[in-house]
Amino acid sequence: MQQNDHTTQKVVILGAGFGGLSAAIELGRLKKRRRKQNSQFDLEIIVIDRNDFQLFTPDLYEIASAAKDITDEKKLKQAVCIDVRIGLGQESVGFLKAVIESVDPINKQVLTSKGEVDYDYLIVAPGSEPFYFGISGMAEHSIPFKWIQDAVTIRSTIQRLMEEKEQVHVIVCGAGPAGVELAAELRTMCERIMSRQCFGLTLVEGRGTVLPQFNERVQRAGYKRLRQLGIIVKSNFVITHAEEGKVISKTGETLTGDLIIWTGGVKASSLLEHSGVTLTPRGQIAVHNTLQSQQFPDVFVIGDAAECQVADGVYTPMTAHEAVHQGPVAARNVFHLLQRESLEAYHVKDEGFVITMGGKNGIVVLPGGKYIVKGVIGWFMRQYVDFRHFRTVLPFMKACTLWYSGMKMMSKNDPE
Repeated sequence: MQQNDHTTQKVVILGAGFGGLSAAIELGRLKKRRRKQNSQFDLEIIVIDRNDFQLFTPDLYEIASAAKDITDEKKLKQAVCIDVRIGLGQESVGFLKAVIESVDPINKQVLTSKGEVDYDYLIVAPGSEPFYFGISGMAEHSIPFKWIQDAVTIRSTIQRLMEEKEQVHVIVCGAGPAGVELAAELRTMCERIMSRQCFGLTLVEGRGTVLPQFNERVQRAGYKRLRQLGIIVKSNFVITHAEEGKVISKTGETLTGDLIIWTGGVKASSLLEHSGVTLTPRGQIAVHNTLQSQQFPDVFVIGDAAECQVADGVYTPMTAHEAVHQGPVAARNVFHLLQRESLEAYHVKDEGFVITMGGKNGIVVLPGGKYIVKGVIGWFMRQYVDFRHFRTVLPFMKACTLWYSGMKMMSKNDPE
């Protein structure tokens, strides 16, 4: 990469996930708007990621439970992988497909597998990775539910086990939204397309209830739906270690299964260990409410990498929702710095939450969390939320095509 000649300011964004892509697109729009006012204005924006797609993780459970007659894995992956080059190209944002190795915030450089990249401003948005809370053997004896290949592996493993064995038992560890959605959709898929007895499925949670981050009404609704689907729920089951085909609790209780799936937690990307910035005890980078690093004012951090305190002892959650909303704020604040303007503070937005519960069924948690809507309306709301995201990062027709093709493919599991 050529050295920055400092005549054109350069913004580098690490990661093309929910936070990084939303920041890049907002920066691109701000650049276009500014150039209409001043044709001499220029700003170079580069996104760096090892993948040239954004994985739409909210629909990852659909890949793990996709119908057996879908044999083309490429089509499966296309249903949840957004081509970032298309989204970035419409806003004249550059993209470098490379592995990010380290950051030197003193000299303002990013070291990648394709060389050094200089920057004037940096937005760090590398996402997260599975976290096992120190549970011995869990990483070795379970399949995490985080990446596209994880979902494909879960799907193929279940299909193979069903062909080889008369009785199959699947254990899903973690009853947050990811675990609940995966368990419900796997069970729906099984009852819809399997010609013989469906596999057994146990959902394990260390705390006292499913969906513990929500209120009691949501928890009751979720538990009721899981029981209707025939899913065994084991709450207060604190896993201390895992072995081949087994998870063991702190009381010594043992659950056996043919497949163990981990959805129990994530942590900030290990890339942060090579960011040149001091990490917090939570493994994140401490930021001001402007999303600036507390150490380096020209470095902004968003999404799962940012430890952003919103109240005494309360931090923004590690969700795609937060990353999508933080990205544009960081982008605008970079622009404010360029224009020597005051920065804006980030405020958490409560837009509610949608939890799919297998087939055309879901729970909509309305803003404030006090009221919920259940059933097919929840499924329709999820389709709307998905399309809204696609539309923010893709041209309209591309967003429509991705949304429709994905919905058509994924509806094959839904009851007629």
